[in-house]
Amino acid sequence: MYQIAVLISGAGSTLDNLAHHCYDEYDGMLKGFVEITRVVADRECKGLEVAEKWGLPKVVIKATDYPDKVAWSEALFDAEVNLHVLGGFLSQVVVPLRWEGKIVNIHPSLLPAYGGKGMYGIKVHEAVIAAKEKVTGCTVHTVTDVYDDGMILGQIKQAVLPWDDAESLQQAVQKMEQKLYPRTILNFSSISGKKNPSHN
Repeated sequence: MYQIAVLISGAGSTLDNLAHHCYDEYDGMLKGFVEITRVVADRECKGLEVAEKWGLPKVVIKATDYPDKVAWSEALFDAEVNLHVLGGFLSQVVVPLRWEGKIVNIHPSLLPAYGGKGMYGIKVHEAVIAAKEKVTGCTVHTVTDVYDDGMILGQIKQAVLPWDDAESLQQAVQKMEQKLYPRTILNFSSISGKKNPSHN
């Protein structure tokens, strides 16, 4: 079984979606292929309740408990898993060498457009509306030390309708995210195999 850890900072909606796809008996896209073996939060948050709901092992690892960002990042990514998945994880990390290409994130735009520092959540959709874009979407990418700068693994496009505002556009894109993230993780697991990257 391909093992993933999910990193969270907020309500845990992405975690809930991924857990559904891992464990739902009827329509789980990842069921039988992927399991969540660790949930990591960088703060106390609602997402920890989601982890409890699904019976998932969880831990809080705060940056303030470590001397610097490098030491903290090493603690975040030391689990014996195949892939780390950011699910609404708000803190910037320093990617340890052994985890390069083995950490993924989803962003609510068609990167490289509307990415980078400060571009997250509703702010992305506000910028898309302000620019009068006709098409937006979401992107799964590998994580580097630079915000939203990793290799693109998958994208889904979403039309910006004439009556959309930032809130309605966010809802539409989130529905696309719920499809794209598990699909990309399944593809990634099939390509990379089951070898644990920490053993490379």
